[in-house]
Amino acid sequence: PIIYSLVARGTAVLAEYSNAKGNFVQISHMILSKVVETGATGRKIYSYDSCFFYFFLDNDLVYLCLTDNEVKV
Repeated sequence: PIIYSLVARGTAVLAEYSNAKGNFVQISHMILSKVVETGATGRKIYSYDSCFFYFFLDNDLVYLCLTDNEVKV
């Protein structure tokens, strides 16, 4: 399942949603700033613990979703 998702313009989070509790919000924001710094576009995947952070960067918009390790994208 998708645990958390966000849409950002650069590092400014425009919308986010989660139906779970955890420290993934802080981790997502930390990874977001690192991903945006690279200036790259396209897809990126980061693993953390037993979860995956999927990023799609398109110009200055960033789409992120966090899933457990059983989801294949």
